[in-house]
Amino acid sequence: MNAKLLPALAAVSLAALATSASAQPMTYDQGIAAPPIDTPANRPARDYEAPPVAETGRAADTAAQASDLRAGSPIKDGAGAEVGRVVKVDGGMVTLSSQGKTTMVPLSSLSHSGSDIVSSSSRADVWAPK
Repeated sequence: MNAKLLPALAAVSLAALATSASAQPMTYDQGIAAPPIDTPANRPARDYEAPPVAETGRAADTAAQASDLRAGSPIKDGAGAEVGRVVKVDGGMVTLSSQGKTTMVPLSSLSHSGSDIVSSSSRADVWAPK
């Protein structure tokens, strides 16, 4: 680029910036500029608190209840692998089946994670000989 044109180009650019800065921006109603964040137009109609989110980005874990479990419902481990399927719930124990075998786990070891029922134990721990 020609060194003699550089100062002239800089002057034209600065003049264009000065002109645009003095021009009034279009209003929010005209669909161009949004109002500042702290204006009443951007405040929610009522105060609310967002639901808690687990570290994985899913809904927070909550303890599973006997009424949440149905026969045939899958139970998963923390890694997402299926541990087994619910056969029955009897008091504080849940009977699971997988590959023709059954075992029992405490209801207190199950929780909700999103739409899944998750065991606090891994598949290997649930099916280990007792």
